[in-house]
Amino acid sequence: MNQFTRRIHGRHAIAVVLGLCVSGAAALGQIAPQARARVSARKATITFTPDTTHRWGWPVHDDPQAPSPYSWNATLSTVDGYRRIQLVVMPPTTSGRTFPSQTAAVAAGRLSVCDPMSIHVACTRTRVRAVVSDGRVTFVLRDHREIARLFGLRPPTAYLEKWVPESSPLTAPKIARIEYATPSIPAPTDTMRRRAEALVRHQDSTMITVERELRVNQMAVGLEPQHVPVGDSLDISAIEYQRTRYTTSWRETELPEGTWSADDSTVAWIRPRRADSTGRPWPSPGYVRIVGRQPGRTTIRVHELRGPADTIPNHIPFVRSLSLDVIVEPLTRPSAPR
Repeated sequence: MNQFTRRIHGRHAIAVVLGLCVSGAAALGQIAPQARARVSARKATITFTPDTTHRWGWPVHDDPQAPSPYSWNATLSTVDGYRRIQLVVMPPTTSGRTFPSQTAAVAAGRLSVCDPMSIHVACTRTRVRAVVSDGRVTFVLRDHREIARLFGLRPPTAYLEKWVPESSPLTAPKIARIEYATPSIPAPTDTMRRRAEALVRHQDSTMITVERELRVNQMAVGLEPQHVPVGDSLDISAIEYQRTRYTTSWRETELPEGTWSADDSTVAWIRPRRADSTGRPWPSPGYVRIVGRQPGRTTIRVHELRGPADTIPNHIPFVRSLSLDVIVEPLTRPSAPR
């Protein structure tokens, strides 16, 4: 397989960023009635679901790796692309630390706004503040310029995640619906939307792994030569796989666009596609049928491949050509009974 991968780092970006690359809230998580967001031109608040832990801090430990930090993150689609508001409370290296309350733990944290798609998760300072009420962390922002940058596209939802090591590991993000109040933030202009869409497309492109390969009779064969008797045939297809980073499932698509050829058509020839009884191309738009003509060896090639990944902006070109060696063997006849 030919693979093009760009990697990002930052454990706290993983779950939320994935959700932004899929359509529909159900693919990401669930709408959380206890999570709320309210935005006006003067004030924006994002409230997380309640935290149930009663102990805040870290014990003394001998592990050379520091324990997990506390974090509360909210990711939005903004005029600058995806942005994550994050509050992180870092642990000490080896010594323990305890906080008398959740309020004290939150006060020890650092707030920033980050690009979750950048290689090093680049962050900048923010005027967002965090407060605690009834076990809930709430982000509060009163700067009208930053409100306009973060919420200027009027995203309908915010994607929330948190890591509270004492209570549970990182859970699936929750979705908070955003309520827009008066005085209203200005409506986004067409220029703002186009710029944001271009930034999001670029960010999405860094999340995708793309591979293309040839299959024989619907089976992956790698680079192994394929054998076929004279008069018999093989169905060969070009397949594109796409996977979003940090998932294990692939989306596969047949690539119907491509120019097929055989280096030696006297050994094997490419049977022209024809319609079946329903009028659809046979065997399907993404397949060609290779028929063995006489013993020998040839290479089947496909050029000018195009598929869904070609719409992803990426400075690395995707595979356009693939090839497969085919060995045509003599037709063996059963020996006569003695």
